[in-house]
Amino acid sequence: MVAINRQQAGFTLIEVLVALIVFLIGFLGVASLSMRANQAEFESYQRAQALVLIDDIAQKLRANQDAASCYYSYTANGSSGTVSYLGVGSTISGSCTASGSITTDTAAMATADLQDWAGQLQGAAVSNASSSVGAMIGARGCITQDTSGVLIQVAWQAKTATTAPPAALSCGANLYGSETYRRVMARWVQTVNLTPTY
Repeated sequence: MVAINRQQAGFTLIEVLVALIVFLIGFLGVASLSMRANQAEFESYQRAQALVLIDDIAQKLRANQDAASCYYSYTANGSSGTVSYLGVGSTISGSCTASGSITTDTAAMATADLQDWAGQLQGAAVSNASSSVGAMIGARGCITQDTSGVLIQVAWQAKTATTAPPAALSCGANLYGSETYRRVMARWVQTVNLTPTY
């Protein structure tokens, strides 16, 4: 009878160990799932911030269409390939000058808009006591023009690798290590001359 009790006690200890192992495996799965959910939430937050920044400068450009060329012909000290960018690691050098249909006021407004946008990309709106931290990792913005209109791009660095953005979206190219970590959101803006002709 004593031997039977010892076998039962040993069997109970094995059950407890197996239960602990099963519990730990489940706990690790829940922790992994939670971490992936946090990464997805942060990626979604960065995309939402990029949309806000794109919409902000697009509305400013539309409101100041007379000086539209100032928005895509800015001079910045940061560039990735042939595209100048504003944001992390770059500042505007110079300002828009009045010429043709661009008045002194519209030129000053365009310069102020670009400086404000550059500050937002650098995290001026989200800051702590010592520095600007930004809503996105390494946010950079590019404004270019071609026959289709004005293309506004915002690029940032993701925490997980996926596929590289299309070559046409070149803002921030080769600035985030591997291109699979670069994220870009873009929007076309059509400018229309609303000045009446008589």
